[in-house]
Order: sequence, then C-alpha cells, then structure tokens
Amino acid sequence: DYMTFHDTPISQLPFNSFFPEPELHGLIPIMNNDDMFYWLFPSRNDPDKDPLVIWLSGGPGCSSSLAIFHENGPLSLKDGEAVTDEISWNNRANLVYVDQPIGTGFSGGTLEDMPKFEKEVARQFEIFLLGFYAKYPHFKGRELYITGESYAGHYIPFISARIIDSQDSIAAGINLAGVAIGNGWVAPASQVLGYAPFSYQNKLINVVGETVLQTGFRFCRILMENNIPYFNLLVCNYLTQAVLGNPVSPRFNVYDIRRKCDVPPLCYDFSDMETYLNREDVQAALGVGGRKWESCNMEVHTAMLMDWGTNAAPNVAKLIAAGKKVMVYNGDKDYICNWVGGEVWVKEMDWEHKEEFNSVEYVDIGYGHAMTLKNFALISVSDAWHLVTMDQH
Repeated sequence: DYMTFHDTPISQLPFNSFFPEPELHGLIPIMNNDDMFYWLFPSRNDPDKDPLVIWLSGGPGCSSSLAIFHENGPLSLKDGEAVTDEISWNNRANLVYVDQPIGTGFSGGTLEDMPKFEKEVARQFEIFLLGFYAKYPHFKGRELYITGESYAGHYIPFISARIIDSQDSIAAGINLAGVAIGNGWVAPASQVLGYAPFSYQNKLINVVGETVLQTGFRFCRILMENNIPYFNLLVCNYLTQAVLGNPVSPRFNVYDIRRKCDVPPLCYDFSDMETYLNREDVQAALGVGGRKWESCNMEVHTAMLMDWGTNAAPNVAKLIAAGKKVMVYNGDKDYICNWVGGEVWVKEMDWEHKEEFNSVEYVDIGYGHAMTLKNFALISVSDAWHLVTMDQH
C-alpha cells in the first residue's frame, strides 16, 4: 500500500481488476495510528494530463464513498454488485474521494485524535495530501480542484486556505487552482436567515409563520455571532426542526422538499452500500479488512459539534483574493442548506468586489441562474446536475 510511483504515468498505474472501473485506493498515515482512506478513479479522457479533483462529503462524519455510488461517481450498485455509471465526474478529471475527518468511512481514527475545529481538519488533510502527492508524484504541479457538499462548505475553505499558505504544500507541488462548494454550510450566522423566506416561498409555512420564524432566527444569529456554543446549536436546530415537524418522521426530505423522508435522518436508503462495502471480498480488495463501513460516523459528528457555527466565508474571500477560482452552487429544492441562505452568505461576504458583485443581475444559463464576476460564481440550478464552465473573467 505504501509503494510510490515516481516514474509511472497515471495511465500505467497498477489498477485493481476487482471493480468494473479502473481504480486505486489506499490508506495514508496521518498521526499516531490514524489514517485516511482514499479511492482514486483515473480520468476516462486523459489521466496523464487532466486535472485532479477531490470530492469531500459532509456530515460532519459522512463517507465520501456515498458520492461514488449515489451522486457524481463512476459506480453504482445493481443487484448487490458494482456496475459502471457512464455519467461521472471522472469523464474529464482524475477523481479522488477521501473519507475525512479521520474516523469517517474506512478511515481509522481514535476519539482523542478526531478534530474538533476546522484548523485541525485542515492540518490533518494537509498531511494526507503530502502523503498522497509523495505516492503519486505525477500529480505534482497539475491543477487541483477541491469540491464537496453540505458540511464540506466548512472543510473546503479551511483546507484550501492552509494549502495556499503552506510552504510544505507548495514544495510538494500541490497546485490548487480552484474550489467548488455545492449546497454548502459555509457561514451559518448568515445562512440561518434563509430558512424562513425559503420555507414561505415553497409554501411550507404561511406569512405569519415566516415572521415568527425569522424573529427566532435573528436571535439564533446573535447567539452564533457572540460565539455561545451548544446553546446556539440548540436554539437554531429547534427553529429549523419547527418546519420539519417530528424528527423521527419529518414532513419532507430535507435535501429535496418534493420528496418524503423515506429513511431518517439522511432520508435515503444506503443499505445497499452498507452491505456491499462490508463484504469480506470487497474489503479485501480495498485493503481495509476488518473495518466497519457506515454512511455516517456519529463519533466524528459529535466531536465537531462546537464547530457548527464556524464562519468559513473569510477563507473563501482569501481564495478569491489569491486568484483561485471559486464556484458556489445550489440546487433550489434543498431545505437544510437552502439556496436563499447561500445567497445571503455570499452577499454578506467581505471581498474586494463585494459591491460590484452584489449589483450584478442574475443571468439565465438554461438550467438555472448564475451571477459571475472575476473568478467567483454563484449558481442556482434546478432539478439536475449540469456542467458549468467558468472563464477566469
């Protein structure tokens, strides 16, 4: 597992034949006996030239492997076996899914080493990246994009800011070109102001309910801005839950208000993945025998409870100022990280072109709407994933 491939092009690496898609995987040591599991799928186009794209799922504590089989990855499950999915992000990029923070998915981590705040997340992820680039040196200097969803709206800005500041990362040839955050939990004190108007716009509450709820969320915002941990989480979650109803049986799917919440709390049935990834032959093929895979790890989730209200927006502004491309995109039917809250935090973020950006009108891009300026884009898309190509300007 700890072999390095100094002179081997990505296209010639020893791919595993157990799965229907060429892949590489491994465990990168982090600290003590902790490690991070990665799953690398080379580009179907040109693995020796195409960029490297990292995907991070949220939670905190949810495995990035969820996206491999159920979101943007090259595999899906049919009758209990992995099959190739023709629609995948690795059609044009070398795609890496990382189970992080430690303790998530197949990554090993003791409770005392699990990060509590984003600076620890960033520090541990840099260790992972340094190990990954040492193992696959053909990625050195190549464009790197860090992408993810939901709570990765916390991870991505802090990880990216550390990379561009770190001499170790620069010396290792880590060339961060940009980031993409989908329905991200980035700046909570701003985003909580989106729940009431979003709920009213989508007829989840009436106009009186919107007024009452927004009053409560303004108080919630004050608690977060004054950094009152746990109490802010308690109050804000109570208000969020007021629209959902019974937490055991919510009124709707928090990620798609048009659907029912079939399997709380994530609302989707991932039992096929749990069965598949805990099979002895699959774990042997992945080199993780004896580890238990679960979609989300509650120990990791609990360890990061005090991080919930952290504001990651200043680091997004830092990336823009450093000339990195930033795309913030939202589906318009997600309640829990809704697009209204996403618009609030983007418009409140302090950066060089704030006033100019906020004065730009939305433009219909065919499947949704976008505001773009310089190397920053805010996109709202309905119903489906679509590739948006953004020029530097």
